[in-house]
Amino acid sequence: MERKIYKKSKSIKIVTMIMLVMIISSCGNKKSSLEDLQKVTTNTEDKSNNFASGLIANTDTGYYTWNIDKKHMMYFDNESEKQVILCNRPDCEHKYDADGSVTTDVKCNGYFSDEYSKNHILTYGNSIFLIKKVNKKGLYLTQIAEDGHYREELLCLTENTSEESLNNIILHRGYCYFAIESMKDNIAVSELYRVQLKKDAKPIKIDEIQGTSPIIMHIKGYEDEVYYVKFTCNSESLNNPLDAKMSYELKKYDIKAETISDVLDENIDDYVVDTVNNVLYYHRCGEAVYKCDLNTLQTEQIYSDNNLILCKLMYDGTNIYIDNLQTYICDGDIDRKIYAIDSYGNIVKKIECPVTFDKGIFECGDSKYLFNYTYDYWNYIGKDSLNQNNNDVITQEEWKQIEWE
Repeated sequence: MERKIYKKSKSIKIVTMIMLVMIISSCGNKKSSLEDLQKVTTNTEDKSNNFASGLIANTDTGYYTWNIDKKHMMYFDNESEKQVILCNRPDCEHKYDADGSVTTDVKCNGYFSDEYSKNHILTYGNSIFLIKKVNKKGLYLTQIAEDGHYREELLCLTENTSEESLNNIILHRGYCYFAIESMKDNIAVSELYRVQLKKDAKPIKIDEIQGTSPIIMHIKGYEDEVYYVKFTCNSESLNNPLDAKMSYELKKYDIKAETISDVLDENIDDYVVDTVNNVLYYHRCGEAVYKCDLNTLQTEQIYSDNNLILCKLMYDGTNIYIDNLQTYICDGDIDRKIYAIDSYGNIVKKIECPVTFDKGIFECGDSKYLFNYTYDYWNYIGKDSLNQNNNDVITQEEWKQIEWE
């Protein structure tokens, strides 16, 4: 009896081991279908607003960004606070070099050739999206599985294959909204399009602007509305943006009614919306930060700074973040300042970034981290730093460089 039991147990182990080997061996080559975007519910968090730069995108468990070589996608995990290359193939020989570069081959799941734009990383549902240049066909919105193992060209955004023509793009409630810049009959034009996240769907133009240096920018989705800014400038030369006369118009597109309307008749260069309280926070170009009750349209100034000529605004559901962008947009003696303020305009923290940050990118992200991007490296600070210490300043020394797993 004991001998029979032993033989049976041994055979089960052998079969189990064979099955595991088969599963692992096929893992790197699996061709499972991508997530059905039509089944992503409209109340799924739209993450396009979290990172305006397009160089980083988040999921519920971590963040996607590019390695220093701009050819490999990385994944930064919330729990470990370490990054790995986006590849789960057991047979892949990718490795991390001392200088931060990656050694691998084109079969690595995390490898993306120069056909893929490195300027726009988007997430929606459980998928990643990139812009891919397809020769003689155009720029395609490409859907990628969350572990990088499967990719599909979902739809053509434009037949123009110049990556620079695509200015701004978001994914919101089952649709992609994007702006294309071009020349038509020797006239500069920027056009806003909408297209369903569906295989081979066709974009539909919903607005445009013509003039000198026209740009449709700051496209942001909030529930059943998409906000955006229409910009023109009086001069082709933007060597000194602070001296240029700039015109900003804040618009909103009603998704259900398919109509466009003005939000406020003011020169608004950036904004954020608190959808819980239906409040708009905005910066009036050359002036200060205001808040507007979107129910009554009553406005009030909440924060002012002599150096707040141009501004980037961000919001994480708790604090509003103000970046005066000065050293980023022009050379001069004006210091770049970043503040976290509350809804009344009180300063919560002054945020100091690394010395090398003068031309860097600051992102307030979601509710978990602050990020800055300097000379190809990402640094981060947990949002708990805003509340845990009693200092008025988050110092340069508190930033951590993202490290390998």
